[in-house]
Amino acid sequence: MKPGDRVRLKQPFQPEAKLLRRYTCADVVGLIPPDRACIDMPGEVIVTLYDLELDQPYLDEKGIQPFYSFRTDEVELIQAD
Repeated sequence: MKPGDRVRLKQPFQPEAKLLRRYTCADVVGLIPPDRACIDMPGEVIVTLYDLELDQPYLDEKGIQPFYSFRTDEVELIQAD
């Protein structure tokens, strides 16, 4: 995985409690490698959410595209940049 790739979230993610939409797709913006002291722990992937049905990124109520962090074992690569 690398920045620009698109991933599928293994579990749907709901960014806001009042928002009914749940996201299963995201775009990678960064990677955090695993801690060398805990080599059996997965790294993290920093993403922005993306809605494939609407073909648009998720924006919060202020129009900002927030970043989210997931463990690398919580996502699957679906489209490499």
